[in-house]
Amino acid sequence: MISFNYHCYLDFSKPKTCYQYHRADFDRMIEELESSKWKESFSQEASNKGPEALWQILKSKLIELRNRFVPKRLSKTGTESIKGSYTISEVLQTAIKENHSIRRRWIRCKRRGSFSTTREAYCKARKKVKQLMRQSKRSFEKKIAIDSKKNPKPFWKYVRSKLRTKSGISLLLRDKKNPNSLKFDDKEKAEIPQDQFCSVFTQEQDGELPTMERRTEKMMADLVITEDEVRKEIPLLNINKSCGPDDISPYLLIKLVDYVAEPMTKIMRASVDRGLLPQDWKNAFVSPIYKKGARNLPENYRPISVTSIACKLMEKLVRNTILCHLVENGLLSTKQFGFVCGRSTVTQLLNYLDICADVVASGGIVDSIYFDFSKAFDTVPHKRLSVKMKAYGIEGKLLAWVEAFLTGREQMVRVNGELSTSKAVISGIPQGSVLGPLLFVIYINDIPDVVQSNILLFADDTKIFNKVTSIDDSRKLQNDIDALNCWSDKNFNTDKCHVLTMGKFENMMHTQRYTLYGYELDHAFEEKDLGVIIDMELTFEEHIVTKVKKANGIMGMN
Repeated sequence: MISFNYHCYLDFSKPKTCYQYHRADFDRMIEELESSKWKESFSQEASNKGPEALWQILKSKLIELRNRFVPKRLSKTGTESIKGSYTISEVLQTAIKENHSIRRRWIRCKRRGSFSTTREAYCKARKKVKQLMRQSKRSFEKKIAIDSKKNPKPFWKYVRSKLRTKSGISLLLRDKKNPNSLKFDDKEKAEIPQDQFCSVFTQEQDGELPTMERRTEKMMADLVITEDEVRKEIPLLNINKSCGPDDISPYLLIKLVDYVAEPMTKIMRASVDRGLLPQDWKNAFVSPIYKKGARNLPENYRPISVTSIACKLMEKLVRNTILCHLVENGLLSTKQFGFVCGRSTVTQLLNYLDICADVVASGGIVDSIYFDFSKAFDTVPHKRLSVKMKAYGIEGKLLAWVEAFLTGREQMVRVNGELSTSKAVISGIPQGSVLGPLLFVIYINDIPDVVQSNILLFADDTKIFNKVTSIDDSRKLQNDIDALNCWSDKNFNTDKCHVLTMGKFENMMHTQRYTLYGYELDHAFEEKDLGVIIDMELTFEEHIVTKVKKANGIMGMN
């Protein structure tokens, strides 16, 4: 007898109310704001009020205008059809009408038993319609492909319409050890990743924090926010971004920029002066995004935060000020290639291959150790990050604002429109925020200082490598592994850390087995950032020849 369990589960999207901002009556909104002299009344109410009170005044007015002048509709459910998705031109409409007319004439002739040239005319008209429809479809696909970089939503909508299945949050296991603990309900499914995301937070212990040597004597000036600067940044907002928990769309801010620029400036100034943020700016809807592995395990999902658009605007001003200070004083490590202007995976790869190609081509051996942080963004301790920011000259009101931005945050996981219970965020940097990537770069900026080997970073992806000519060189690499282990407070994922050795077999007598947390790191025969796909049937010598040839080719072109 064959016995098995089959979960018959239908995944579908629930319809939700959507505001059609492109059909909103903004003329009547402006007329309403002008007649009520709202800007003057806001200025009168703004005296001696904190950022929370000021934000609530602006928020309530924007929501009132949205409810009155923005039409609503129910979103479609299921996989959308492409029917009607591309524009039908007047020429195509005329051809379709002519095709229908000829077909009706042909059917009448056929019933009467009269076989004339109508059949040929119908075939010719049908062929013309098909040709015009193919041209229209190609034009539509070309347009969304060209616009996909600026506005990717239509592109992915079209891609999803071609799929037979819908990717979303699968059935999730409440208990990994119990296969019968699968949850079907969206509300229950939202609670499972919420517990998982909160379980990885770093609980900082009370007591003395590690110190860090000052990297500069230049102190960063306080952030000065002007109305002209805010008025310039608001139109640059992406209208396709989703609303945060405050439910304020960027479309409203952009269309009413003349009426919200001054209030937003006052809110931001009050926020910086008092070191406080409106609570709406610190709340987030978290969307679990599948990474890899089993879909029913919550640890295989990454939390992406959907935050307030107004807060993103403020974050952009803060980020630009901090980044300008770091770049002008040369405080960013030259080994970091992620979230830094003018650097990318390609420039990092070229630096790596330049060194390895010279060593391997001369008959040497290079050992590279690849590290993978476990929940890198979610485990950043806030107090230690503040210590490092002070070392880089970021103090005063701006540091107080960043600390307020990171602390007191709350998040709710959203699955198919259902929300989990709200829980406090006690560590980490919100993924999906504007300021988050720069704060993470600041936190890991001192990693190259703790190792003696060559090191390259792309965000949290770290590799150390060195030429191995003696047993002492291998020991130095092991010492660097131990140093990184101490720096990260044992926060590496050993399953994804491995060693890559390049060189000839006869020259490998000095390489050794490297360990992390007492576990022996596996040797890999390929690595994604090498840009080389290796056939596992080839010998190791042939692997190296392939690498050297490709490295020489790249460096030759450079």
